[in-house]
Amino acid sequence: GFAVKRGTIRERLGDRAGEMKPEDYNNAGEFFYASNKFRSARLSFKTAFALLIAEGRADSEAGALVKSNLGLLYHTTGRFTLSEEFTLAALKLRKETLNDRAGYGASLNNLAVLYKDLGRYNEAEEHIRSAVEITRETMGGESAALAIVLNNQAILFQVLGNYKEAERILKEAIEIAGIELREKSPNFVRLKVNLALLYQLQNRYDEAEEIYLEAIRIKKNRLGTNHPDYAVMLRNLASLYQLKGDYNRVEENLNKA
Repeated sequence: GFAVKRGTIRERLGDRAGEMKPEDYNNAGEFFYASNKFRSARLSFKTAFALLIAEGRADSEAGALVKSNLGLLYHTTGRFTLSEEFTLAALKLRKETLNDRAGYGASLNNLAVLYKDLGRYNEAEEHIRSAVEITRETMGGESAALAIVLNNQAILFQVLGNYKEAERILKEAIEIAGIELREKSPNFVRLKVNLALLYQLQNRYDEAEEIYLEAIRIKKNRLGTNHPDYAVMLRNLASLYQLKGDYNRVEENLNKA
């Protein structure tokens, strides 16, 4: 069960905990998750779910969101059985009880990414195709949500070795994201870097290098040279130069990183 035990975030907050709603704990969990503080995220999500059960709202939209978030958290932390359990629970709730078609599409996307990572490629492909169709229908053809789902579909095709289809889909995602997210947003940069990695797999090093240099420039201007994301981009570029045999540039970029 999800009983609220001693030592949880609720207890630590003391008197303030009584003022917090399940949605507040879920929001806190999302913040902790985004900050890579996974233990705190899990405690927050479990507290939110326990409160929703106590209020008789476990099968509400808020309940579906918390279940979905627990599924993502358990996926990230490698607890795949629990991830599938909570992701399927959110999917079923959104489809059968809430009639939340957009949320159902999001759950299909999450399940597809999980199955890809588990090597269950046929199921992953089926679910991601449905997720793209539903997201395009419910969120529009130029939504940031669609760009994210298309990115995940492209990564699946890349894993399957279908580079041509992966590139086509990823370029569509980048085009949408450029409109919706603007070119300096972290998600837009991440999509471009995924395209560079795809080019790198195909030995298209010059095209990959162009994207990495652009990403480095954006990260440097936005975050400065001491941010971990900037260092990651430098290491990506160094790995490319290593493949090209340009070892002076490998050392130069690793030293910067």
